[in-house]
Amino acid sequence: MKKLFIFFLIIIELSVVLYLILRIYKNNKISGKASVNPIDKNNISFDGKNKPKYFYEPKPNSIDKVNEWSPYQGVNTINSDSLNERFDYSVEKPEKTYRIITLGDSFTYGLYVDTKDNWTERLEDLLNNQLNCQNFNKFEVINLAVHGYDIQYNVERFKKRGQKYKPDLVVLFIVDPFRITDKIASLSSKIVDELRKNNNLEKINSYYPWRTAWQQIVKEFGVDGILNFQQSRLLEFNKLYQGPLFFVYGDWIEKSYQEAFEKYHKKNWSLTISIPPENHFPSDSHPNQKGHQKIAEDVFDYLTKNKIIPCN
Repeated sequence: MKKLFIFFLIIIELSVVLYLILRIYKNNKISGKASVNPIDKNNISFDGKNKPKYFYEPKPNSIDKVNEWSPYQGVNTINSDSLNERFDYSVEKPEKTYRIITLGDSFTYGLYVDTKDNWTERLEDLLNNQLNCQNFNKFEVINLAVHGYDIQYNVERFKKRGQKYKPDLVVLFIVDPFRITDKIASLSSKIVDELRKNNNLEKINSYYPWRTAWQQIVKEFGVDGILNFQQSRLLEFNKLYQGPLFFVYGDWIEKSYQEAFEKYHKKNWSLTISIPPENHFPSDSHPNQKGHQKIAEDVFDYLTKNKIIPCN
């Protein structure tokens, strides 16, 4: 089942459909933009003991080149802790260091851009180069995001990899509030099996299985059911981490959904960003280098203007 899960997620990206914008209302309809995020089977390791069922991570100490067929290429360097980072971070936080952990999907992972050009890396450089603090002489931004993750997977990732770093702030970038990866993955595999029986290879080699599964999950659970699921995962995260939480949203996510997430964590801030055409790849909604730089600048400006970092 896990191998099949990797297979269909790789196939999904062949269609380069990253504009899943559906307008559905209360009668099982929602509005939003969902992004499909690829998994390279050669750079993914699975741990069957972990929950959720299909939890996956990049392989430690690897070079992750995702979708080599794509005209947009980036080299992601995976460190010894399976994080898309330029270098390793010590578990013990150095003295006078302010540590930020970022969670999210491919928009935060940095799909199609080199690791050094990801917004999390750019943010780390901005903090170290432009913010003068007497009480901090170093800023670390540790990126736990992985392509394809939903909130549940981010919580599991934080539990497994993030807690030990004892962050001073966590940043969660939510791109698709209605993605439930486990349920979509399970249903997609059944759709792929049915298509294979009918020898419908064209639909298998497309976004059709994931998109169809996504729509059916939305129809089955509805807005309230999906939001309840996401809120329960955030409640779980609240048990793991009680420090400041900074939500980042795309401007395609409705305000009411943002408020539904934020009420479960008392110490939080939120920022809504936009990714106009010049800030993402042509025919692809993922941020390009310019987009990542803009996200980093927006986050940096918000952190400093709101004095979220206690800088003396």
